[in-house]
Amino acid sequence: MKKPVKNYNLKNLNVLIVEKLPAMRNMFVGVLRQLGVKDIRDAPTPDKGFEMLRDKPADLIFTDWGPAFDGIKLLFKIRKDPDSPDPYVAVIMVTACTELQEVITARDAGITEFLAKPVSVESLYERICSVIESHRVFIRSRDFVGPDRRRRSMDYGGSEQRTHSNISGFDRRVRGRSFSGQNRRLMLYGRETAVAPK
Repeated sequence: MKKPVKNYNLKNLNVLIVEKLPAMRNMFVGVLRQLGVKDIRDAPTPDKGFEMLRDKPADLIFTDWGPAFDGIKLLFKIRKDPDSPDPYVAVIMVTACTELQEVITARDAGITEFLAKPVSVESLYERICSVIESHRVFIRSRDFVGPDRRRRSMDYGGSEQRTHSNISGFDRRVRGRSFSGQNRRLMLYGRETAVAPK
């Protein structure tokens, strides 16, 4: 039985689409407008996408990844470049490369969600819902920057279990709540004034 889809109001969502093909960019814009998103920008290259992100941060980024388009390069810049305005932004990798090794490569690069082509309205909306509903801790280590790669709850209670108290990084959870919006940005830039939402 299929899980019922929630009805989110996406009109205030700010989306950046980074895709080489104009027809695909137009398709994404059309689908997102159909879902109620009003603030949509698009870029034809990873470099232009990063430049647009620096000009105006986004809430959500869709980026292509394939033989002729290096979405992984953009993802690394977003997550690790000192000039990135928001290394914690949600990034959905859109690709026809769906072999296990490619999925692992994208996951290990720090994607938030993976969306396989061909894209449908339903699959795109499901990924947006997953971003909204997921409460994965953001990890920042020497080798990895991105949402926690583990999706399943593991019943491990050993001394090396990852807990909220032993995870470093700006985007830590506080009493089961996450920092978002302005509070996330305040935490990102080191101000102590951020508070968890009620």
